[in-house]
Amino acid sequence: MNPRPRYRMYIDEAGNSYVGRNDQPSNRYLSLTGVIIELAQVSAIQREMDALKIKHFDSANVVLHRNEIEIHRGVFNALSDSQLMQAFGQELESLLRAWPCTVITACIDKPSYYQRHSSKTPEPFHLCI
Repeated sequence: MNPRPRYRMYIDEAGNSYVGRNDQPSNRYLSLTGVIIELAQVSAIQREMDALKIKHFDSANVVLHRNEIEIHRGVFNALSDSQLMQAFGQELESLLRAWPCTVITACIDKPSYYQRHSSKTPEPFHLCI
């Protein structure tokens, strides 16, 4: 009898659940993205991701934050060289396409959500989860 596969899901958010008086378009949405991986695949994927980080940043202990990569902050300063940035982007995309995973995203337009629902409804973060 084959046991059912088990999975791990990694979740990250873009934005926050606060609306306030900030009308900037970059603050309008909250999204949560989950990457679902069969547990049997996690170690291999982690090794490949660590190898990519070590190759480009000399450490596997780098957190790939999109906004820091785009502005070349901190360890990502090396990516200010357009050829290095292109090589990193191509290698990362190649890995993402090859990995056996499922990616899901939930996104909420916060102003519309709060206009339609009372303050007693779930916070956008909890609703996305």
